Amino acid sequence: QTLISSAKLAGIPTLAVLDSWMHYVRRFSDYFKESGNYNPSSKEGEFKFLPDKIAIMDTLTKQKMIGLGFDPDSLVVTGNPNFDGLVELREEFNFENKKKFRESFGFPEFGTLLYYSSQPLAKRGRKEQLGYDEKDVLDCLLEKLPEVYESYKPSILIGVHRGQDEHEMDHYTKDSRYKIVADQKHHPWHAILYSDITISPHSTTLVEAVYLRRPAISYQPGLKTEDPLVINSLGVTEVV
Repeated sequence: QTLISSAKLAGIPTLAVLDSWMHYVRRFSDYFKESGNYNPSSKEGEFKFLPDKIAIMDTLTKQKMIGLGFDPDSLVVTGNPNFDGLVELREEFNFENKKKFRESFGFPEFGTLLYYSSQPLAKRGRKEQLGYDEKDVLDCLLEKLPEVYESYKPSILIGVHRGQDEHEMDHYTKDSRYKIVADQKHHPWHAILYSDITISPHSTTLVEAVYLRRPAISYQPGLKTEDPLVINSLGVTEVV
């Protein structure tokens, strides 16, 4: 918002790139009062930081944003350029790379590996709205695993989100019946590629898993609002 505002004052054209199907208006609005309090119900600061053009993911996004009051001429469907590298990465998959990746965490080469991609939902105060946070999802997953995966003796790699404390999920790695490792250092794309399935509430990693042609499940126990992951409603991913 600061960059867009400064560029406009300097007469410099501006372009924003969207990468997810949410918070369209919020990204370009000023909902903070002079006191610093956040007030999204106020219409006074809406569209205060609009760029000249907005690159968006798809026609579904365009229809939604037009309905919210965006100028159709400012919206350009480009797809998410960050996903372009996923096709090349997918072609790098081989069993030797898979073995090396799993060995680096101490996971067995041939066991079932679940990748849980965490999100900082509790930190962002999303539980009241959604009905769950990232720890609720993992707790439910661990509770249900014996019913689904017991004969496979699964291991779990927890991808700790950059917005979380590095050691926030460490307690899950202790005294568990499963081999669990929490990691924030490695790129999630490799975790998706070399795991057997990616599980997350509505993380972008689920979209990336689709591009990498890996199984993906959106797990949202207790969801009490509209599903925030658009590709669930499109049938691209499975929601539980």
